[in-house]
Amino acid sequence: MARRVRTTPRKNPKQERSRATVDAILEATARVLVEVGYERASTNRIARIAGVSIGSLYQYFPGKEALVAALVERHVDRITALLDQAFDRIEELPPRDAARALVTAVLSAQAVDGDLHRLLIEQIPRVGRLQRITDVERRFAERTRDYLKSHRRESAIRNADIAAPLIVYALHGILFGLARTNPAQLQDDAVTDEIVALVTRYLGGSP
Repeated sequence: MARRVRTTPRKNPKQERSRATVDAILEATARVLVEVGYERASTNRIARIAGVSIGSLYQYFPGKEALVAALVERHVDRITALLDQAFDRIEELPPRDAARALVTAVLSAQAVDGDLHRLLIEQIPRVGRLQRITDVERRFAERTRDYLKSHRRESAIRNADIAAPLIVYALHGILFGLARTNPAQLQDDAVTDEIVALVTRYLGGSP
């Protein structure tokens, strides 16, 4: 029987000093993952770069999988906050302007620690954090649905409950494909324009 790998922390830091230690460990984990990849990353190397003893690392995290899971949690929280901020800004914009603002925000979220983002996406199944991606998509769809319903007279969308997740899945698929095959295009203004045009046409407006 395969050994079950623990992917949750041993304990959560409560004091400022312990929180600083955990932050240093996670920053070192991110650095090591980007430099050498998941397979070659080791807790010894992470502890050395973090400037802590291996005992201090294991005080909080049982192994490499738990470190990656903690990074996924932190990264997803950052992306969710960025998307919520974007929706707060576009609430009153007409669909054409909202489409550009939204696509730009999603691309910006994708670019947060871009190399680390791609690596974490690859490792999410390994550390059992697929639900966190589902949570982000659900939140994205909820905010999109609310926007579409409040601007239903300005768009061609007939059913916001159906359209909202379709927009989310379309953007997710496009960005995941680009990140995997040609990540440089995520920073290409011409590519951004085409994605905006796609969303705008779906909404029923001129790109």
